[in-house]
Amino acid sequence: MGTGDVITHTFSEPVSPTSVLAGWSGASAAVSVTITNSASNDTVTVVGVNLGTIATGGDHVGGTSTVSATMVMSGSTIRVTLSQNPGSLKTVASSTMVWTPCGLVRDLVGNAMSTPPRTEIGAPKQNF
Repeated sequence: MGTGDVITHTFSEPVSPTSVLAGWSGASAAVSVTITNSASNDTVTVVGVNLGTIATGGDHVGGTSTVSATMVMSGSTIRVTLSQNPGSLKTVASSTMVWTPCGLVRDLVGNAMSTPPRTEIGAPKQNF
């Protein structure tokens, strides 16, 4: 996990950018990402943004840290790119991430996103 790594949130259809972050147009925006150390299942959260939490399924960092990042939307995808290393990095051979979305996100006509956790598709892999 480090500078240039991307976390991609994919929706089944475009979402309202202002439901993700107040006043956001979907253009590139500076955000902060907190990586919380949790032994064997660290979590990733974009601070102040309605994207929910990602459980990484692995022990990627030795301590909790907050780093700078950028967020941009294209169609039905939101990409969060880390701008710096979180520090105290560890190597995880493979893991499967689980995203728990936030119900505040809306599609373009105002329908709320469902919130059951979504498990990364495919076999476990080295995510970062």
